[in-house]
Amino acid sequence: MTAVSRTLFSLLLLVAPATPALAYHGVLPAGYAGLDTLFWTYDPAGGDSDSSLGLRLRGGWLANDYLGVEVQLGGGGREDDGREPSELDWLAGAYVKLMLPVSDVIHLYALGGMAHVSGTFAGDNSETGLSGGLGAEMGIVPNLAIGADYMRYADDNDITFDAVSFGLTYHF
Repeated sequence: MTAVSRTLFSLLLLVAPATPALAYHGVLPAGYAGLDTLFWTYDPAGGDSDSSLGLRLRGGWLANDYLGVEVQLGGGGREDDGREPSELDWLAGAYVKLMLPVSDVIHLYALGGMAHVSGTFAGDNSETGLSGGLGAEMGIVPNLAIGADYMRYADDNDITFDAVSFGLTYHF
């Protein structure tokens, strides 16, 4: 996690208690959709890491305040630093979402499931496997929240593919 992402995530957690209480997700069960910036990093074992900026779409369904499911689709971003260029074509994931409501406006969550990452990364073109992450979401007005998360989309003996994301979520 970069210094900028740690700072923004810390700021979100510090400012959150000052926000007036809003039940931002409405009546459950309910669905949601989100759009995030995706700061990704491809890190090969024993090699130089590459990173860039992409976008991610999320959609999900919350059964209650503690359990939901989420799907993600993202892509974009290219780093060309004179070596072999790295480029994220797309990624997709399906997750179980476990949530901890800290207050009416703040939810911490963990995601666990499967993901596929496809792109051009030092000769590797795709990776499929277990994926997971941690995040926080804060309601800012009814039905709208801001959030941040850290995801590990791929992890094997040769590479890791991680991302830090910030974005908006609309609950319907």
